[in-house]
Amino acid sequence: MSHFKRFQLFPLLLFVLLAGCGSTAAREVTTGNQAFEAGDYVQAMDAYQNAQELAPLKAEPIYNLANTRYRQGVYTDTVYLLPEAVAIGSGETEENGYFNLGNANFQLQEWATAVEAYKDTLRRDPSDLEAKYNLELAMRYLQEQEQQEEQNQEEEQNQEEQDQQEEQNQEEQEQQEEQNQNQQDQEEQDQQNQQEESTGDESEEEEEQSPQSGSEEGEEETPPAQAQQPETVQPEQGLSPEQARQLLSAVGKNTETLQERMQQIYVSPDSAPDKDW
Repeated sequence: MSHFKRFQLFPLLLFVLLAGCGSTAAREVTTGNQAFEAGDYVQAMDAYQNAQELAPLKAEPIYNLANTRYRQGVYTDTVYLLPEAVAIGSGETEENGYFNLGNANFQLQEWATAVEAYKDTLRRDPSDLEAKYNLELAMRYLQEQEQQEEQNQEEEQNQEEQDQQEEQNQEEQEQQEEQNQNQQDQEEQDQQNQQEESTGDESEEEEEQSPQSGSEEGEEETPPAQAQQPETVQPEQGLSPEQARQLLSAVGKNTETLQERMQQIYVSPDSAPDKDW
């Protein structure tokens, strides 16, 4: 826990009474100090604001008002008022103003600003041990903050690189999938084209074979093998009257056998009978 120096409330000095209204301003400061000690910070703030209006060139009313806002926990008002009090103040008011400015920034976790305020305190009083302690504590928090910021930046950078790598991997994967799909589509198209070409060739072969088949069917009654063989005269069923007489005559004369005579009768192509018996 840091050592916060007790806030000091400075009453307006008598030499402020240059315009004849110093007594009134002094009474307002006294009223504000009493309210501050009692914990009535609202009344104290009103009294200090009245004193500031009566003595705008004095640092003490602004300094006490800044301390009141600090006790109320409104640190942003404190860091706004104290630089003005320090700018027009001197001596102990200036030194304590820088110290309390460091405390207010410490409460706001503005470590860098707090460090500078404590350094300004030590420049005016190097023996201030409370300022040294608070300075070391603020510097420690500042170092931790810087390390955390560096770590956060590194993590953000790593996350950004990781996101970029994942995005790149996703794009490559999508491209690979697209190439695979295109290749698959091309293979399917080639296969379909081959099937269509095969079907077309079969149709052409069937068309070429159809006339040949018809021709063979028309020539079925006379096979080629029989056409090449010599014709053999087959005996017919009946004999003409003339053939019958010749046959009987030959048998009677007994000059030839019946079979020889029959062959002689059927060898001649002109011996076909007029009608069948």
